[in-house]
Amino acid sequence: MRVVGRRLVAVLAVIGLVGIIPVMMAQPSGVASAGLSAGFMVPIVSVYHVVLYVAIGLWASWLGREAMVLLPFSCLLLLMFGGMVALPTADRVTYQLWMLGCMLLFALTISVVRQRYFTSSVLVFGALFYVLGVQAMVQLPLIAPPIYFLLGMVLSVALIMAIGVSVGLPLAGWGKSWVKEESFAETPKALTYIPR
Repeated sequence: MRVVGRRLVAVLAVIGLVGIIPVMMAQPSGVASAGLSAGFMVPIVSVYHVVLYVAIGLWASWLGREAMVLLPFSCLLLLMFGGMVALPTADRVTYQLWMLGCMLLFALTISVVRQRYFTSSVLVFGALFYVLGVQAMVQLPLIAPPIYFLLGMVLSVALIMAIGVSVGLPLAGWGKSWVKEESFAETPKALTYIPR
């Protein structure tokens, strides 16, 4: 029962985030594309940021199944929250519900997982991502709306962390549990190929 509840929370959070992206991109304009492309390029430009995001993906894959999704997800939430806090006061009022949603999902993420190092990892990396979100808003172009800039940045960071998780899976030994190994001793003689 507890595992089903955890999966349900994670699935609903992912569906909510994926479902909101087309709504945000439904307004075709040059302003939206400028914000998305500028935000997408912010994490890629710095080599140190790319190494950091890949390292977090590797750490998440080492922590285990739940952390592979929830650690990067919580870091992305705090990145977005930090970016929204750095907005001017007039813009911040517009995005108050987004900020509240980020904090509620972050609290749900921490409450769902009960792994050994997960909470400390989320707090350390979350503080770092909060600072990175505040710092990234300095690069916001004047023409771009902040939400498009933040969405572009979140998509880019999510892709880089997914690469880190996928590289970390074989290193952490997760591939062994997914592949069913059969010994050749159990293979029938009729199906065994013997070269001549």
